[in-house]
Amino acid sequence: MIENSAARPSAAWFKRILFAFAALALVTLGFLAFIGFFGNFREVSPGKYYRSEQLKPQGFKDAITAHGIKSVLNLRGEQSNAEWYKGEVAVCASEKIDHMDINIGLGALPKPETLQRLVEKLEAGPYPMLVHCRSGSDRSGLAGAFYLNIVEKKPLAEAEADQVSWRFGHFAIGRAQSINAFFQLYHDTSKGQSLKEWLYQTYPAEYARMATAQTKSRTND
Repeated sequence: MIENSAARPSAAWFKRILFAFAALALVTLGFLAFIGFFGNFREVSPGKYYRSEQLKPQGFKDAITAHGIKSVLNLRGEQSNAEWYKGEVAVCASEKIDHMDINIGLGALPKPETLQRLVEKLEAGPYPMLVHCRSGSDRSGLAGAFYLNIVEKKPLAEAEADQVSWRFGHFAIGRAQSINAFFQLYHDTSKGQSLKEWLYQTYPAEYARMATAQTKSRTND
């Protein structure tokens, strides 16, 4: 009898551990799904602007059809030898959809002329537009903030908080820190300029200054 009574608490403890692990797994999976780990296609402006990860061929076709996409902006740059790129361009050509490549890298501040091209594209359209990078978390967030601020005239602080967010899987770690560093540089040096004004009038000099400082730092090392 003593052995049986001792065994019962042990079984109950084991069940509690299993329940705790199952609950933790469900919460983790839910969080990963929420931040786009299993699919990162998001609506930024209803019927007008969408952001996403690099979609698989069928998902790409489905998104274009479902949302009436008229232009696709690829933030990974032209990669003519990559199968995903050839497929994307072919779909856009067959559907008569405008396709544009802009290479916004991670790990360093984006070049001024690159971001100026981004602004020009966002202002020109055509819409509805789908903008994507690889994961849909970092570069797509920068472009989304640009769109909300420059095209829809929302305050930059609001646009930045809305788009450059963990909710899309963006975390300011590793190479993704360059996205946050760009916006921080704007806040530190804009002196009342709008993002667009700063991008054309001030950022080129700030970018050159930062690049020179980094070169000197590497030389001294």
